[in-house]
Amino acid sequence: VGRDVDRAGGGVLAVQRPLRPTQHLDLLDIEEIEGRGGDARITVNDNTLTIGGNALVSANGQGGGGTSGVMTGGAGFGGLANIGAQVSTLTITGTASVSANGVGGNSGATGGGGAGTGGQALVGVTNGAASLISIGTNLTANASGTGGTSVGTGFTSGAATGGTAQTFAAQGQVRTIAGNVQVTAVGNSGAA
Repeated sequence: VGRDVDRAGGGVLAVQRPLRPTQHLDLLDIEEIEGRGGDARITVNDNTLTIGGNALVSANGQGGGGTSGVMTGGAGFGGLANIGAQVSTLTITGTASVSANGVGGNSGATGGGGAGTGGQALVGVTNGAASLISIGTNLTANASGTGGTSVGTGFTSGAATGGTAQTFAAQGQVRTIAGNVQVTAVGNSGAA
């Protein structure tokens, strides 16, 4: 009758005590440490934004390097880097750069390199005939993957996979770039 199952039963509090030190942590038990890029954006929705200089949007991921206990380099995964306008005007007077690179970690004393996988690097205009992106100088969009280096014989370097890099304008939208455009999504395996 009238029981609230989400409340503490009987009002008894937990005993508080200091945390104990970590026990039995052996670095040999850790196989690899990966790094993941996050989500980085400059987006304008139904508004106007002017950046009076350069715009750098980065969502890179770097895998951990191997140590004497951790033999294999960690994997690196690029995230999402985006500059976009939707029913808006976005003006960048300088250079615009978006990167979502994934870089695998190098191996330790011996072992394989970590894999590198590119994420998504996007610059675009969507929805609405009044949408506009204007970039005053150069634009670069990079979503590359670079594998880590291996050490010792019989080990492989890290695999690499390029991600998605693109610049786009949907039908009826305007994208103006006054300088050079470089869009890359390559995979570079690590050295053996």
